[in-house]
Amino acid sequence: MSDLRENGISRKKVVIILAVLIAADILWVVFIFSRSLKSASVSTEESEAVREVVNSVIPAISSLGIRKLAHFVEFAILGALVFSTVEAASKLKARKTIIRIMLTASLCIDVAVIDELLQLRSPGRDCQVSDMLLDFCGAAAGAAVIGLIIYLYKKHKERLR
Repeated sequence: MSDLRENGISRKKVVIILAVLIAADILWVVFIFSRSLKSASVSTEESEAVREVVNSVIPAISSLGIRKLAHFVEFAILGALVFSTVEAASKLKARKTIIRIMLTASLCIDVAVIDELLQLRSPGRDCQVSDMLLDFCGAAAGAAVIGLIIYLYKKHKERLR
């Protein structure tokens, strides 16, 4: 709580920010899961459409490459959102950095596993451990970017004092 007072942030503001971030987390997970519930033919059509657009800027990316990039980006966004949420929650009660990192990692890997298992219910789709690992790497990258931004912001504030 003293951390909040030091930064001039009210508890009410943190709770509002936290509620917005939790809603964003939930909506993003729903988006990810909705992508996995599409059949293989629909997923392939969508990947092809995206590949055509991307190939107009960066030639020679395959549909498989687009799908793998989509996994990474979807989970990078998730990692950034979850880490931001955990970071905001930590403002209400002090937590060690390692606990925030472990919580973020745990939540993101859970979503990755459920996401891949959902694909078993979609015609022509399967569950791949390599995609779970790719998802986790994306989540870690997204969380690392947010962590770096927060770190640099704190260092900048310290220099201004």
